[in-house]
Amino acid sequence: MVRSKNAPGTPEEIRINDLPAPGQWAVLAYGLAVVIAGPQAFLLTGDFAVWAYTGAGLVILLLPPLAVFLHILKPRPAVRLDARGVKLARTAFYTSGKHRNAVHAKWDDVERVVVWRERVSLFGISGWSPRVGVVTANTKDGDVREGRSEADLRENGVPVWLAYKMGRDSVRLSPKKAREVAWAVAKVAPHIDVVDERIPGRFAKVTA
Repeated sequence: MVRSKNAPGTPEEIRINDLPAPGQWAVLAYGLAVVIAGPQAFLLTGDFAVWAYTGAGLVILLLPPLAVFLHILKPRPAVRLDARGVKLARTAFYTSGKHRNAVHAKWDDVERVVVWRERVSLFGISGWSPRVGVVTANTKDGDVREGRSEADLRENGVPVWLAYKMGRDSVRLSPKKAREVAWAVAKVAPHIDVVDERIPGRFAKVTA
């Protein structure tokens, strides 16, 4: 969490970075495997041409891990708050420009900040993606707030107790960062609650 000044005369801004995602660690592990296996490939052949081709291939193979590594060293803030409002931004290194910004809301329009989980699937394997979002007049609650189960999901992976468009108006954020978000919101907008809505029937206000 970083506290910084905007332009002179503007409120202090609090920035919260996400923790590295499991997929990022997997890419780094792949990069480490390439680094370990690469020299072995050089040693198995005495042909300079093969060495050259292998070296060029290793450079290409290491580009994704290098991009992830640099992104982890200098992460983009996922949540930015000040006395005026809150901004949520996608932090993946391959997002840029208008695709990076997810939410920009003034506190007067925010009802609450929610920590929730989105159902995702990759290569046929299902899992949960931790998210943080804001409930505003444009993202009203879903069908039923209580009495639901974790299986009550829409086709886009958003739980039925949240608005359909919440998936688009949220960003990935580790639940371990929820207390930092609660602390920051309490500093700049103490009338707004941060609520953990990951599991139905166990919704709870998050405190710093």
